[in-house]
Amino acid sequence: MMSFSSGNARLLKACLCHRLSQSQSNVSCSARTEILRSHLRKCAVPVVVLSQRNYSTLKCDNLHNNTLSLCKVKVCQHAKTSSSPSVPKVSHHSTFCSSLKDQDKLKCRPELSERRFYGVRWTSSQSALALPPAESLEKMKDRYKCLGRKKIRFVLHPDLAELMVDKVFPDGSLEEEKALIIETSPGPGILTRQLLNSGAQRLLAMEREKVFLPTLGKVASLSDGRLKPMHADFFSMHYHGTSVIKPPIVRTPQVFEGIEPVPWEADIPIKVIGSIPYKKERTHAYIITSQLLERLASFKYGRVEFNIFMSEACYDVMSQPAGNMFKYRALSALMQLSCYIQLLHKEPLTSFNPYFSGEQNNSTSNTKDQTLCLVRITPKRDLFINHHLSQQQAFIFVYFVRQLLVKRKQHLAKIIESWAPGHADIIHQFGYTDKTRTGDVQPSDLLRIYTSICQLESFNGSWMGEDVIEYASRALELDEEDIIENIMSQGIQN
Repeated sequence: MMSFSSGNARLLKACLCHRLSQSQSNVSCSARTEILRSHLRKCAVPVVVLSQRNYSTLKCDNLHNNTLSLCKVKVCQHAKTSSSPSVPKVSHHSTFCSSLKDQDKLKCRPELSERRFYGVRWTSSQSALALPPAESLEKMKDRYKCLGRKKIRFVLHPDLAELMVDKVFPDGSLEEEKALIIETSPGPGILTRQLLNSGAQRLLAMEREKVFLPTLGKVASLSDGRLKPMHADFFSMHYHGTSVIKPPIVRTPQVFEGIEPVPWEADIPIKVIGSIPYKKERTHAYIITSQLLERLASFKYGRVEFNIFMSEACYDVMSQPAGNMFKYRALSALMQLSCYIQLLHKEPLTSFNPYFSGEQNNSTSNTKDQTLCLVRITPKRDLFINHHLSQQQAFIFVYFVRQLLVKRKQHLAKIIESWAPGHADIIHQFGYTDKTRTGDVQPSDLLRIYTSICQLESFNGSWMGEDVIEYASRALELDEEDIIENIMSQGIQN
């Protein structure tokens, strides 16, 4: 990918507009589109900078085909220039491209200052596809009745799909991505098309609503084997053991068939993009971090990066530091301990639901439920280097944290004494006093305290109950994940 300096971007914009202005000022929109497409197709550089008008022209004309990928690279706003000579005439496109090598001799016209430019990337025929156009929003509302549900999180607008790809894979990095991309709840395939047009080579679309599968199948038939649609729910594919199941419920090995596990310290083999279900949202987030620490489900194959939309309220809890007795929860501690959390973007719920109005129920609804946050959750590469917990110990640690933070104003020493009698003073070596409240303990210190307790001969996890310890041992030894589900399903809401 070619990077552009401010002057280089202005130069590209000026030269392209200068060519278009010659006898083409009054052409129709379609003719103008063909002219722009011709310039981009012949261009010797991978990116051309266009004005907002030209970019919108290309975008509205649905040129997501085998010659052009509308991938917005950067948005630049340029400062005023004191004096700039006019751009020399360029008669041939090859001359225009070669002139970039001597850009110091060419400067932007002053009338182009203080304008916003869009970088449009042209893809080669190897990565670009001739995909069927997406339906309009009105047609989708008539065809898919499930879009009328409250708080749905389907990507229904090309603008939002483009934004997601730009945020998750900036500067066209998706073309070089080697990880398996899993799209959760693709719905009518708006984001699916954008991912493919932006260069995704291995894309698995997991959709639980059967009504969307024919549309995804049509896209897959033209994807040159790069897209695999599956009737499955990513967030419901865990903990089923040997019980009889049917789609959209699937088992982890079925989803990752043919995928070889990699060491935890290796590069990320799987990246998830989409939205977390609004129903029991925190429960799903809690299960993700539990599976991560225990290296179960998708985390058996290595680190899994999540780029998902969630409510602002859920993000606030997930990113809340220690000391806030109201929002600091077990989810906060476990997620911050095991992952890097990055807020990429905020988007109103109205962008996802065609029937939802932001003015509805403003007096009674939580405003944070009307805003979704695009959050990147990246497991730490050195997570299991810093400690040596076994899988069973990690399983118990999840419940250790959860039990500890049920009441965040209780004294830490009192709770440790009940778990490891006679060893409450173990917290002093980590800088905590007898009056320290559990809600003030840092996530990393929770792990350090737990590992110290595990080394005590008197600690047997009696606070959890012998039945839980027995279930944990059986589940991890026999790989019976349904046993874990029975335990985890009880009161995970914290």
